[in-house]
Amino acid sequence: MTLHMLDIPELHSRRKEGKRLIRVLGEKADTEIFSHPSIQKIINYHWRNDRWFVWTFQFGPFLIQLAIFIYWHVEAIGYMNDSKLDFMWFNIVRL
Repeated sequence: MTLHMLDIPELHSRRKEGKRLIRVLGEKADTEIFSHPSIQKIINYHWRNDRWFVWTFQFGPFLIQLAIFIYWHVEAIGYMNDSKLDFMWFNIVRL
């Protein structure tokens, strides 16, 4: 049995020290540091805590915008096909 433990409370916290560490790791050009298990544990810990933020405030609005765009696009094409709007530029391009 192997026990891996890393007890650095300031780096695991969501306060400014922990966020600063993640920011500095994101700016690193050297990827060799990410091969260390301690760095991997810290990143995984922060990801587990921040996953809800990414899904709620970044991916969620993107999905809503995508759904609205698809609905608008389908309705616009249906409107073009059913109406007499041959003078509009997108009907000309469609030829």
